[in-house]
Amino acid sequence: RRSTRPRGRRLADPCRRSPAAGGLEPRGGKLGSKRRPCRGALAGARTRLNMPLEVEATAAPAPAAPAATKAPVMQSEFSPELLRLYYSRLFPYEEMFQWLSHGNDPDSPSPLVEKDFFQRREICFTLRDDIYVRYNCFRDAQEFKAGLVKRQPYKIDVGAVFTLPPKDHATVRPGAFKPVQRELVFDIDLNDYDDVRQCCSGAKICPRCWKFMTTSVAVLDSSLREDFGFEHIFWVYSGRRGVHGWVNDREARMLPNEARGAMVNFLSVHCGNDNSAEKTNLRFPLHPSMKRAYKQMLEVFPTDILSEEGQAWFETLEGCEKILSTLPSRDIADELLRRWAQPTDASTPEEKWDALCARISPRDGGGRGNQRRKAAADYQALEEWKVKLVFEYLYPRLDANVSKQQNHLLKSPWSIHPKTGRVCVPFLAERATELDPFTVPTLRTLCEEIDAYGEAHAGEENDDTPDREKTTMGAYVDLWKRSFLDPLYSDIRKANRDKMDAQLDF
Repeated sequence: RRSTRPRGRRLADPCRRSPAAGGLEPRGGKLGSKRRPCRGALAGARTRLNMPLEVEATAAPAPAAPAATKAPVMQSEFSPELLRLYYSRLFPYEEMFQWLSHGNDPDSPSPLVEKDFFQRREICFTLRDDIYVRYNCFRDAQEFKAGLVKRQPYKIDVGAVFTLPPKDHATVRPGAFKPVQRELVFDIDLNDYDDVRQCCSGAKICPRCWKFMTTSVAVLDSSLREDFGFEHIFWVYSGRRGVHGWVNDREARMLPNEARGAMVNFLSVHCGNDNSAEKTNLRFPLHPSMKRAYKQMLEVFPTDILSEEGQAWFETLEGCEKILSTLPSRDIADELLRRWAQPTDASTPEEKWDALCARISPRDGGGRGNQRRKAAADYQALEEWKVKLVFEYLYPRLDANVSKQQNHLLKSPWSIHPKTGRVCVPFLAERATELDPFTVPTLRTLCEEIDAYGEAHAGEENDDTPDREKTTMGAYVDLWKRSFLDPLYSDIRKANRDKMDAQLDF
């Protein structure tokens, strides 16, 4: 009989049973085996899945090339077999638990600890075939590991801390289950810059357009620290075309939705689209925060936007015309375009930018009274145009909905992007320019590094080096611990000491 069940995405709700005790399993049988796969088995897994990097593991394989013209095979960066290895041997469960519990260990004897804090945190799994499993929760790191090893999620999302364990959300009266705190998060994607990037579009990225992300991180991180006073911030590569920001200060975690929305409105500048006359909502004179952002962006604007190293808008006459099309003075725009259109003109993009800036800068053209006041007003409009131009091309373009709601899910650090197989690794804002998204480890490269380590140390006995330390992922985890977790827990311990001292004084 033909099934009458509607087609589309399937939703699974595990609230009636603990994830560690049972639930949906991905296709292919039981995935929670503790047996350590050998190198031969891993090599076999890689051989069975020979597909292009950007193709999902469920896609049909391409026809084999003729033997006489056999082409090199590109191996898959993502597969269920490689994912099983990652969750069983590489995923940083203890570090994730430390982060998401914020010092609330259920086994701690301290009276200041909320023992069910981590258990009230929602963890969402996306399984194979886009099966969403919401309202998962775990008591501690061991139960968290058991859940991931059993379910083998293709993606992990982190949600809010609720009044009750999320698995019990359907057992209480309406209104009793609600979020009480959540990190302040930000999401920036490169596809939101398609109207100003010439090298790529959509999900595609390259080193030229990745500079949009490095500038956005620098600008937003400076504002969060200097304007709002937050300290415990880290950034995560999303695994494909964007970055995520996590603000973990207690003051940020406790912000209500209204305050989060107000912050996003303050930090959002870009508006409109290609058909809009105004693409920024800047107000003059600029707020000190916007002045600082403008100074940061102005330093990289000529290279990242105008030159061939970036978007090359001043490498062609058509690009120059687009940039100057909104210049308030049509006479100045025509004058510069005629000069740059000359066959003898050999000016570089940087020289063109300098000429433009000099031409729209205030000059004493003589005259007096009304003439001088009119000239000053004209040059003020030209200077404001220059500021708006820089903001339009380089200022961070936030996904506002991600930041405004406490109950909004966001992909977890150390999750895997199923399209690319890349690990969502944290990085420092001050070293954002050093992050190369094309060298971030993938499931396949991590597997190869473990194999290479085993071959290099085949003759050694009693080698108890953890598998993670055999790979490049170990350096990312160590950086996250030193630069974020250690300072965070130092402040948590200080806050607990202050609470104890206050109780003793009372």
